[in-house]
Amino acid sequence: MKKILFLILTTFFFINSNGQTTEGMFIELHILASAKLNNTAKVFERKLTESSSNDTIVKYIDGYSQVIEETIPFYRGNNQLKNTSLKEPFNDVSELLTDILNNNYEMLGKVVNNELSETEIKSASTELINKNKFTSQFIGQITLGIFEAIVKDRPKGSSNDKQYSKLTQKDANKIKTNIVQLFGERIKQTDVSKMKNGYKMSANILYQGLNLEWEYEKK
Repeated sequence: MKKILFLILTTFFFINSNGQTTEGMFIELHILASAKLNNTAKVFERKLTESSSNDTIVKYIDGYSQVIEETIPFYRGNNQLKNTSLKEPFNDVSELLTDILNNNYEMLGKVVNNELSETEIKSASTELINKNKFTSQFIGQITLGIFEAIVKDRPKGSSNDKQYSKLTQKDANKIKTNIVQLFGERIKQTDVSKMKNGYKMSANILYQGLNLEWEYEKK
């Protein structure tokens, strides 16, 4: 079983055994996947910017692509996910990851087949980085859909001033703690409008949303 998928599934069963809501469990796993993608994308971007060596380009495109391939199954095809309101936004994330994967493979084919000169490789690498960043930003935007999926309908007769969540207080605290541990303290203050990386943007949006006042599910 591939490394990140194994990590996600192992965590899935561990978290599930600790009484989290289903939505809380999947959002926590989304944060784990986003952190792995974020770190891999940063290395990918740095190495492609620094080098025009065919071997280096192939190595880091292949590495980023492998992490994406290992992550996509988490966002679609999971039977437990199908029974939640997260199904649609998570499927949208998988489609965007597939777009990034296709971008990578298009570039990989050109490099492997020696279709590009050294100058063309530098230009094509910059274009690929920018294209992937642009696509990943939509993952950040989809996070608004993820957040909407965990908002609970207001109980009849309740105050209009209160917001209700499908998560428990424990879910929310654990997710926020993991976001800070995986993305750093600055994730709490960063202006999301200035972010160009959708994986980090997603974590920021979830943190800021969970930091609002909520009436949580009781368990």
